[in-house]
Amino acid sequence: MGCLALSLQYCARDLVRDGQIAAGPKELNQNFETLSEENIEKIVVKKHKAEEVRAKSKPKVVTKGKNNKSKEPAQRVAEDSAIWIPKRWPYGLGEKASYVLRWGLIEGGIATIEVKDMKVLDGEPVIHYQADAKSSKVLDFIYKVHDTVDTWVGLADHLPRRQELRQNESGRWGKRVVVFNHEKKAVSYYSHTTKKDGQVVEIRRDDPLENYPQDIFGAIFFYRFADSLQNLNFPVHDRWKHWSNEMIFEGKERIQLPAGEFDTVRYKMNPRITGQFKPQADVKIWFRDDDSKFMLKFKAKIRIGWVTGEMKSYSPGKKIDLPLPKMKTPTNLSRLGKLPK
Repeated sequence: MGCLALSLQYCARDLVRDGQIAAGPKELNQNFETLSEENIEKIVVKKHKAEEVRAKSKPKVVTKGKNNKSKEPAQRVAEDSAIWIPKRWPYGLGEKASYVLRWGLIEGGIATIEVKDMKVLDGEPVIHYQADAKSSKVLDFIYKVHDTVDTWVGLADHLPRRQELRQNESGRWGKRVVVFNHEKKAVSYYSHTTKKDGQVVEIRRDDPLENYPQDIFGAIFFYRFADSLQNLNFPVHDRWKHWSNEMIFEGKERIQLPAGEFDTVRYKMNPRITGQFKPQADVKIWFRDDDSKFMLKFKAKIRIGWVTGEMKSYSPGKKIDLPLPKMKTPTNLSRLGKLPK
C-alpha cells in the first residue's frame, strides 16, 4: 500500500519493491550544495542559454516523404532539440498535502507529498520532491508499511537526476539509489534488500535511457506542467524498464473529500511497458480543475483489492520566481511508447 501512495502510476503491479542499504556504491555518491535562490537562478539562466546555443548548432534530422517525392516532404527536429515550455509553475516551494489511504473500507494509513527545497546537485540546480507513507495501526497487524521516496529533478528541464527509496514493509527493508545521466542517456541503479528470513538481495546495473523520461515519483509533478491534460502519453523509467504513461480524459466531476468539496477532472491511467499494448495497472486519478492540476484523489486496483487515496489537508507553499523549465520529455508518445514520425 505504501508503494501506491508513493508512485501511483505503477504500484498496482507490485506491492513490495526492492530497497537499498544506506551506503551504496561510491560511484553513485553525489554532492549537494545549498545556494541562495538568486545564485540558483543565475545557474538556471546560464544553462538555458547554453541549451539554446546547443539547439541552434545541432543539425535537423530530415525524413523525406514516401518514395522521396518532393511533393510529400516531411521534416522533424532531432530528439535532443524537441523542447516545450510550460506556461507557469503549477506549485509553490513547500507545497504539502496529506492523503488518507484506504484498503477497501479499512483506513490503511496516511501519505504525505511535499515540494521540499532547492539545492545544487553536482553543479545542477534541482528541486526536491518527497513522499512518505505509513500504515495505520489497524493495518500494521496485516501488512506494516513505512516507505519514503525522494526525487531530485533539474530546475532547468525537470528531468530526474537522482531518486532514493527507503523502505520498511512487514519485515522487509532496504534502500534504493538511482542516478540519471541524460547527457550520456544512461541510468545507474543499485538496490540492497533484506528479507524476513535474513536473505539479502543486491542488484547493481547500468541501462540506457530513451526519450528523456521522468522517474515514477517526479512524474506525479511533471504532468501538472502540461498545458492540457486532454489525453497525453509521456515516458517514465523505473527499474531498468521504459514505460509509456498514457492518461485518458474521462470527464469533469465534483467530489467530496476529507479536505472539502472540489471541482475535478478525472483520468484513467494506462501505464505500459514500452513496446507492449497491455496496460500494467488499473488506475483512476482526480485532479483539481484549475491551473495547479493538483492530485486530489486516486484509486488503484492491486493484487489484494482496491486502494484509494483522498486528500486530507493541503498547503500551497511559496511562489517560485525562477525561469520556467524547458521540457525535453515528450507528451505525445504512441501507445507503444514511440515518438511520432
